[in-house]
Amino acid sequence: MGHSNVWNSHPKNYGPGSRTCRVCGNPHGLIRKYGLMCCRQCFRSNAKEIGFIKIFEGDSNKSFTKTPMFSSRCCTSTLPYVYKYLP
Repeated sequence: MGHSNVWNSHPKNYGPGSRTCRVCGNPHGLIRKYGLMCCRQCFRSNAKEIGFIKIFEGDSNKSFTKTPMFSSRCCTSTLPYVYKYLP
């Protein structure tokens, strides 16, 4: 039994390796919220067709570096735009 017979022989039914983008098949950067199952690149290119709009959530008087939209350990984004779904 060679290496090619053993590698990826077990089916992936759970975990991050089992899910891919429904548009391009990319397994990285997958958005699963609301059952979208598409990667972030495909979401940005198809957001209007899906029904999402970009909303500016920020005050022009405030500095974006002082009031980030969200904070986490790995990344802090200071972008003032948020996608909202409007059916």
